Amino acid sequence: MEVYNWIAMLCIILLGIPHGALDNTIARMKGWPDTVNYFFVFHFSYIVISLLVIVFWLYQPLISLIIFLLISGLHFAHSEYNDDEKINKASFFSHAGLVPIIIPWMHTEEVIDIFLLLAGDTATLLIPIITYLFYTWVFVFFLYTVNFIRRKSSVQRYVQLIISLILIYVLPPLISFSIYFCLIHGPRHMNKVLRKLSKKERHQAKKETMIYSMVTFLLIFSSAYYVSDNKMISEDLLRITFIALAALTVPHMILVDYMKISFKKNH
Repeated sequence: MEVYNWIAMLCIILLGIPHGALDNTIARMKGWPDTVNYFFVFHFSYIVISLLVIVFWLYQPLISLIIFLLISGLHFAHSEYNDDEKINKASFFSHAGLVPIIIPWMHTEEVIDIFLLLAGDTATLLIPIITYLFYTWVFVFFLYTVNFIRRKSSVQRYVQLIISLILIYVLPPLISFSIYFCLIHGPRHMNKVLRKLSKKERHQAKKETMIYSMVTFLLIFSSAYYVSDNKMISEDLLRITFIALAALTVPHMILVDYMKISFKKNH
């Protein structure tokens, strides 16, 4: 893999992990009790889900890759909306298709190499499916564009999508994704969370983010060092990096997008 792709991966790790390190704060915001017992339950559950992702990926890599691409697209689309904002389906699925459909379709040769590394030879089965989905996406994007021209609503969201499409077209896949992830998705997510907190809560969230990020960096880079050959970049290093990110991302997506927490007041 080219050096610039490794730089992009490093940026995704260094800037992406801190945005996921806010998950403990998000759990509290959603109603998770701030007690010692629930602290351990939350972290134990998080670790178990991450380990299950890794184990399932090792035994069912193709299915794992498909699921990860799907939920990643949905997660990025969800992040375009505020919690109380009504979701436009054409807009939502246009944004959702960027990572799992548009990037692989526009850069098939480069992406298929990554897919083969992550899921083996069966990953070639994804290309015809992605091609079919691309034409479906074009139709949805056309509806989104027509609706945008008529109403002129959410201009920033639509313009951002157009800019993302241009970047995806002109840049290598990991570079365009890292720009979106590190400069748009991550900062927006962190700002959305932090601005809802009081000064004291914000200070606690930042301290937790620093601790969780450092621990995660240590685990990822230690694992990468362990599997690398003579400290040189290898395919195993790339594979473990992707799978580790997936293992951390899945519980993050579940918490942010789908988990509704409710406890009795006496808790």
